[in-house]
Amino acid sequence: MLTPKEIAALTPEQKAELKAKHGALHLYKIEEYVALLRKPTRNDLSYASAGAKGEAFKLTELLLNQCWLGGDEILRDNLDYYLGLSEKFNELVAVKQGELGEL
Repeated sequence: MLTPKEIAALTPEQKAELKAKHGALHLYKIEEYVALLRKPTRNDLSYASAGAKGEAFKLTELLLNQCWLGGDEILRDNLDYYLGLSEKFNELVAVKQGELGEL
């Protein structure tokens, strides 16, 4: 896990390595706190769905922990910050909607 200082000091080469390993990276910022996240994979969704047992809050928590690459732990430990982070994190999990019609 990367510390906030390590995240701030990432070189372009290090960012490229992380993107090659994890895909798109997302930086969440609030006040002086940061978190580096990756988009969840199908395996992450499967793991979190099994562990959450139908609880939406638990599902988000499990997914966030799976996709957390580093940052300020207060974002996961303090409820006020956590709720803000989880709301934004859900945007990463948004699905693309198509149309279904009769043929």
